[in-house]
Amino acid sequence: MKWVNHRIITTSIAFLLTQNIPFVLGAYAGSTLPDRLEAHKERSNLTYYNHRQVTHWFIPYMIAFTFLAILGFVINPFSEVSSLFFKVTLGGLFGCIAHIAEDAVTGTVPGLTLHSRIGKAYFKTGDNKEYAVSAICIVLTIITLIIIGISYPLQLLF
Repeated sequence: MKWVNHRIITTSIAFLLTQNIPFVLGAYAGSTLPDRLEAHKERSNLTYYNHRQVTHWFIPYMIAFTFLAILGFVINPFSEVSSLFFKVTLGGLFGCIAHIAEDAVTGTVPGLTLHSRIGKAYFKTGDNKEYAVSAICIVLTIITLIIIGISYPLQLLF
């Protein structure tokens, strides 16, 4: 998927699920992180064999997300400032997980192990279907904002 679509889809889903602005901002930042973590100086050097490898393995992201979620929601040891940082970090991990799931519909990503692959190419990267999914996400987010009102998500910021 193109980065613009990763950002739109991930941010929209994060907003639709939480309506929490710090979480959504973290998800936006994390939506391209797996690609950014790959050590390639030029995007033209990416091939099937060196792209979507260890940085696209969802298991470490899921473990970190689960650990932080349990820590934050069950134990809740955070002050107000660290609670905000927690929400952004949890959102960032969500963004990474969403990125990998989105890549799994345009090809394969590592499965339960680094050497197994999961996913299926329902469409190619940059295809019109990819942009259609992004457009649907934008429309759903706008409809949600109209229904719940803009003030409700902003209240969660403070």
